[in-house]
Amino acid sequence: MSRFVAAYAIGGSLPQALVDKTYQDIEVCAGPERTGCFISWDAHEADKAPIAWSDEEESVLWNGEDYSGFTPGPRICVNPVTWRTDGEASNKQDHLGALEIGPALPSLRLRLGSYTQGL
Repeated sequence: MSRFVAAYAIGGSLPQALVDKTYQDIEVCAGPERTGCFISWDAHEADKAPIAWSDEEESVLWNGEDYSGFTPGPRICVNPVTWRTDGEASNKQDHLGALEIGPALPSLRLRLGSYTQGL
């Protein structure tokens, strides 16, 4: 664990119980300077709803002992811009270092192709 920086589990909302029970030595990251911690957030387009776990899916997750899952409960969400865990959305001003895709970066738009549609 001395070389462990962070575990990134991006794309789906994971149960807090997963960290509490399975990864007892790893806390959820709650600050930009934290290391040795767990980072997760649900990734989806702005006009789409977050991934919803059903009770059936939750009941087959690995819980550290077997695949009996967890009871429904809170989800892990670390805002990757503010590093907050309170569900507060970040503002455009919080995105320090973000690149604006537009006329100033035409070659980037060409390389990314269809990935930039809708931006």
